[in-house]
Amino acid sequence: MTQEFHFSWQWDLQSTPEAIWPYAADTNRFNRDTGQPEIEMLDNVQGTKHLRMKLPIIKVEWEEEPFEWTYPYSFGVLRTYSKGPIDEMRVQVDFHPRPEGGTRIFYQTWIKSRNILAGLAIPFAVGVIAKSRFEKTLRRYDRIAGKTSSVSPVLDISRQQGLSSGGRARFKSLSEALIQQGTDSNLVARLEEFLDHADELSLQRIRPYALADHWGVKRRAVLEMFLRATRAGIFDMFWDLLCPSCRGTTEGHTNLGGVRGQSHCNTCRIDFTVNFDHNIEVIFRPNPSVRSVEVEAAFCVGSPQLQPHVVMAQTITALHSLPVNLQLEPKRADHLHHRSELGVPLR
Repeated sequence: MTQEFHFSWQWDLQSTPEAIWPYAADTNRFNRDTGQPEIEMLDNVQGTKHLRMKLPIIKVEWEEEPFEWTYPYSFGVLRTYSKGPIDEMRVQVDFHPRPEGGTRIFYQTWIKSRNILAGLAIPFAVGVIAKSRFEKTLRRYDRIAGKTSSVSPVLDISRQQGLSSGGRARFKSLSEALIQQGTDSNLVARLEEFLDHADELSLQRIRPYALADHWGVKRRAVLEMFLRATRAGIFDMFWDLLCPSCRGTTEGHTNLGGVRGQSHCNTCRIDFTVNFDHNIEVIFRPNPSVRSVEVEAAFCVGSPQLQPHVVMAQTITALHSLPVNLQLEPKRADHLHHRSELGVPLR
């Protein structure tokens, strides 16, 4: 017999929906910060992902439909499980502006299970433990969002390690070359602090421009520092190929010579010609001699924040309309993604 559970929570935050969205809608980080296990993707067919949870004993696998969202008011996802104690789970999160300022978050979860033991455990595991962790994490995000006008590329809520004594010594030794080449010593000090305090998710794909914006300094100065630091051995540089539609990474290369003229996006199911001005992104990671990073660590693979340029992604059945409350920033009106019932992109 299938048991159905519905959990509905609400929390009032000080930040506006626009301010809290980049943190709360980053479900990869949210899942990590709330103590959920790592996952791995087994397959991706036209946006429907086959995933497995990395657990030592219990096998948990599911198919995950593409996330649906409307910036900055709501997001949700459906999981259908093929292995494990749960049969289905749906999550819907809504961000309502409060008249007095701030945001009221409505967090709802629907779970179906035919497993007797799961039926006994779910009320406590989700209704008590998950609820407490979710609220604690969202309130931490709220404090971070209230301290800065830009999205912080560094969150150390679940920081596991910083620079080791050996890594710090190597950084200081190698960074002397940066200062000699004209890099501001204050920037070098901020870089050391970044490498010491950032968590692994922040270090997997470092973008110098995002870091410069957060620091409030010139982008060119930070980019030049990263290039010099790469030559010195502090960073490794990678060339990521981005899908022109979803902006997801389709390929990663350690040198530009490995980039081919054609690529394929498994999510969008399209082949595309590589445009060096629009499809290639340079990212950086710390060299393992300075700080090791678990590059493949993932806790969610379909987060709305993986496509921050997309303001709406919704499933629309043929010959139906979908009225939505949507907020568009300048130059973002063209970034609307609509999906039909069969997963065929509609333009």
